[in-house]
Amino acid sequence: MISKNKVIILTEGGSEIGLGHITRCLALYEAFKEYDLEPVLIVNGDKKVDEFLKNRNIQYKIENWIKNAKLIKDSILIIDSYLAPGKVYSTLKKNNNIVIVIDDYNRLQYDAHIIVSPTIYGEFLNYKKHSNILYLLGSKYIILRKEFWNIPSKKIDKDLKNIMITFGGEDVRNLTPKMLGLLKDMPYNFHVVIGRAFKDITYISKYKGSNISFYFDLDTKDMLNLMLLSDVAISSCGLTLYELARVGVPTIGIVVAENQRLNAQYFQKFGFLVYAGEYKNNNLERNILESLEILNDYHERKLRSEIGKKLIDGLGAKRIVAEVVKYENSISRR
Repeated sequence: MISKNKVIILTEGGSEIGLGHITRCLALYEAFKEYDLEPVLIVNGDKKVDEFLKNRNIQYKIENWIKNAKLIKDSILIIDSYLAPGKVYSTLKKNNNIVIVIDDYNRLQYDAHIIVSPTIYGEFLNYKKHSNILYLLGSKYIILRKEFWNIPSKKIDKDLKNIMITFGGEDVRNLTPKMLGLLKDMPYNFHVVIGRAFKDITYISKYKGSNISFYFDLDTKDMLNLMLLSDVAISSCGLTLYELARVGVPTIGIVVAENQRLNAQYFQKFGFLVYAGEYKNNNLERNILESLEILNDYHERKLRSEIGKKLIDGLGAKRIVAEVVKYENSISRR
């Protein structure tokens, strides 16, 4: 049986690298609580992390755990990092009971007990598999925020009326004004999500109108409700794309960072995503308009919505924790 004080989640985040890893780890934190386990979250980060976490009912520390890896002992560790070098994993494995790695792109040859690839393409990453490592790969293990675990069924309306525009917490490529300039005169209602880290929002007064609504710093529940309202989304291809698929919102995707390419590739391959291209594509605006033409068809939207919901059932975080508990029980009986 896992002791309540034995689970530690190690990750990173902050002003420069964003909060995506932390958001994912919070979902795992909630899944452990379902087993009456209270982890400690240790984040290699800055004051922005403290601002993000301080009003949540969780145990956390902001600390450079990569530098202090030798001090972490006798615990069950979940590690979600793009920064930790291979030797840190070896140190942590030597000193701890179970090491679980969250990996998005086969970054390293990990020294670990369990490797989780919580992505739509995890089964296709060609891990060099070892018999002493448990691999949890692919869409069954996608980690979504708790509000997306059990959700209402989305209805697909006959007519396309409501379009959601969302480019993450900071819109790193400043695509929101570009999309509004392109689409503002079209006969739809636009629901535009403005994240807390947006650097430029001077355009809002220019575009605010009867068919354009802005939503500032939405919490997870409000984000879910907006997705349930929307007939189509125009989105970047990070974590939000997984949530849109879970809800069943037909989506036009734009890649804004290198680590989103595989998401776009596989969501398109499986038939959920209409891919418009990278943010710097010279034909991006034309591709957006052509994608909207495709999704103007009710049957196309309905099909893609069903594909998204079948790909992702929202229970990945709970499955991962169930496997960790099962693994711990198996080694404690040896």
